[in-house]
Amino acid sequence: PIYSYTQLLNGALLSAFFMLPPIIWATIGFRDNTDPATMLILNDLAWIAWLISWPYAFFQQIAIAACGLSEKSVQPLFPRWVCYLALWTSVAMIPVGVILFVHRGPFAWNGIFGLYLAAGIYVVYYTAVTVSVAKAIGRQARDPRSAMPADQNLHATP
Repeated sequence: PIYSYTQLLNGALLSAFFMLPPIIWATIGFRDNTDPATMLILNDLAWIAWLISWPYAFFQQIAIAACGLSEKSVQPLFPRWVCYLALWTSVAMIPVGVILFVHRGPFAWNGIFGLYLAAGIYVVYYTAVTVSVAKAIGRQARDPRSAMPADQNLHATP
């Protein structure tokens, strides 16, 4: 249950952080006579709000990896490689935490480690998790016993 609650809480917090930047950007574009300095500060606020949400994704990925690696069913929801990808993705997101303190170089908001590595790996991770869940849903729809733990599935009747 702890993995479920961790996933639920961090998913809700990520949703809140992902809704805020578009609201700020829409606010910037709402008036055509906004002072450029105000627009710049609001744009910075939107990007910073989006970027500082990385800890929620980090803990979400840790929960998915821990849940997947400890799963005992015959056909696990996530293949082991997806769980390890979740761990690597969480590690790749750690440098995002220094974006607010570094203005130039590879750890800056536009640097390879500050944004692009984490974003690129996250896209691969998100795609892998989406495909894995879609396959598991199809598999469980065809055979509900595929989600049972291995020791219970041995005694199940066809």
